[in-house]
Amino acid sequence: MGIYERVETRKVLEEFAEFMSPLRLEHDLKLQFDDDDGGSVYGLCQNPDASPNSYYDPDKYLVHICYNWLSMLENEASVRFYNDPREFVFWTPRIFGRETRPPTPGLMPGFTRREVIVGGTVSNILHEMGHAIRHNLDLPRLGREEDTADQIAGF
Repeated sequence: MGIYERVETRKVLEEFAEFMSPLRLEHDLKLQFDDDDGGSVYGLCQNPDASPNSYYDPDKYLVHICYNWLSMLENEASVRFYNDPREFVFWTPRIFGRETRPPTPGLMPGFTRREVIVGGTVSNILHEMGHAIRHNLDLPRLGREEDTADQIAGF
């Protein structure tokens, strides 16, 4: 079963709509899973040069969760990480003037593949909804846009 079928079967959009229903916003927000940019000026789902991504289109009040992002998450979650969790690294080109190892793919001990996929998907949706909520309610931004979206998602 492909990603599209799993998203449909699991009723991710329906569950998320129910979760967000108590929130009263000035404009209705739309959330969609897609590979197509839907005519957005951003066009980030199909850009072959872009990293897997999801994004909010403020002109349409539309959150795009790209299937390529879900595919990347599933691929990363299928690799087992056997080393000490303290060795888990995120890639940075240089630290203190020396090269570092590439990023560590896969699961850290203590997390199942399902937990990584579900948690990563929910986290991604909430982050993009953070952008949408801030825009919709015209909330002030204190700091970076991405940090603000994370803070709203965490709330």
